Amino acid sequence: MKLTEIQREELKQKYDGHCAYCGCVLGDKWHADHLEAVVRDLTTGKPEKTENDVIENLMPACTACNHNKRSMSL
Repeated sequence: MKLTEIQREELKQKYDGHCAYCGCVLGDKWHADHLEAVVRDLTTGKPEKTENDVIENLMPACTACNHNKRSMSL
């Protein structure tokens, strides 16, 4: 899902500007990560678990945490 600038800022503030996983301060480059994986079709790129592609399932994450988590759910 594509977030608006306002939604992105609200998501960042969900953890007071910190990564939801490691707690580091988020700078300008951070990811909106799906807590429960969406799992995308490798050929089309479309989400297979569309019920997980909602703003309530997003967490602010630093690049390192998002890349390490990949498509795993917590």
